[in-house]
Amino acid sequence: MSKRGKTLNSQSRELVVKLYNYFERESVDDGPLLPLTQPRERVAEALGIGKRTVELLALIILMLLQFATTFMDITRQKNILHGKSY
Repeated sequence: MSKRGKTLNSQSRELVVKLYNYFERESVDDGPLLPLTQPRERVAEALGIGKRTVELLALIILMLLQFATTFMDITRQKNILHGKSY
């Protein structure tokens, strides 16, 4: 899916440049700068942010996904109880 024509704000552009530079460094070094088994460290290094920030954001996303799944399960169960089917 193409994102052509989408305008990025300055923060987004800065992150794109940081990612590009990180991947360029990896290509020059013929491989990952950090082990692929350390995704949080790689994200922190690539974006120039703290590992703790990455961990907190990952935790928030995980919690939101769990909440959404639980909410969908509850809604589905209520619909079944009330005879609604989709």
